[in-house]
Amino acid sequence: MKKILIKLFILLTILIITDRVLIYFFTNFIYTNTISGEGTGSVNYLLQKKKNIDFIILGNSRAKHQINPALLTNLYNGNGFNAGINGVGGIVYNNILLHLLLSKGVKPKTILLEADAYPYFTTKDKIVADELIPLYPFINESEVLRSYIKNNTGYAEKFKLLFHSYRYNGMFFRVLFNFIKQRAVTDNNGFEGLQGKLDTAGFKLPDDIHKPQSYSPLKLTALVDIVQTCKTNNIKLVVIFAPSYKNSLTLKEGNEMMIELLRKNGVTAVYDFSAIEKIPRLRSNSMWRNATHLNSDGATIFSTLLNEAMVTIP
Repeated sequence: MKKILIKLFILLTILIITDRVLIYFFTNFIYTNTISGEGTGSVNYLLQKKKNIDFIILGNSRAKHQINPALLTNLYNGNGFNAGINGVGGIVYNNILLHLLLSKGVKPKTILLEADAYPYFTTKDKIVADELIPLYPFINESEVLRSYIKNNTGYAEKFKLLFHSYRYNGMFFRVLFNFIKQRAVTDNNGFEGLQGKLDTAGFKLPDDIHKPQSYSPLKLTALVDIVQTCKTNNIKLVVIFAPSYKNSLTLKEGNEMMIELLRKNGVTAVYDFSAIEKIPRLRSNSMWRNATHLNSDGATIFSTLLNEAMVTIP
């Protein structure tokens, strides 16, 4: 038994040493030098190349593919960057990212936060690991990320994070590919327009989309923290409710509650484009890639309308 334990100890030691050495080289020579590709590349690009950016767009894919910073000429002549991310760009992710950017000296004059009301209304108050994973490589540099992990993840997740290689779980080969290819998603300042047209045959709205429940305290706290962080750092916060086809993502009551909440916390720059029936130019399915994302043509129209609305920001 003693020999078995000794062998297990030696094996674990070798694994830990190998893990530390390999990831040290991967982090310092590959990851930090990868400034292309979604998520990883966007964050590194901001940290290394865009410290003097005037505005940053935060959000999920509905920010990433729908708001073109180059067209927001009324906002610092379009000198901005779209840091939206597909799939996981929720309010917790964006709160952590904002704190990380500020800690690294990236301090924009304005933050544009794309906010959909429906993620804030849930019966579950739990972070999905996917919300945090894209920022795991910055765990040593982000106290806010470490706090979220400590308070909102289980023992299994904490144990896996003892291995530095887990910080790149699911993204190792993608980072390596982007490092080798270094394709410049930065050409459009982070914005990526979608191609294609929505096929409306058989299109049906979800049955429960207009049924807001109670706020998620965790997500609400993250939102309020973004508001307070912007105030503390003298950053103007602009909140945007983006459109969706036939209001497929619109919680009318939820939006109204969110807007009231934002205004109670001193956020006056709120632009609600969720009521698509008020935007004739976006009613056609030819402007949409799918029910929740505009295509490139639709994004151009939406970005232009947003720019016009921001001639004077309250």
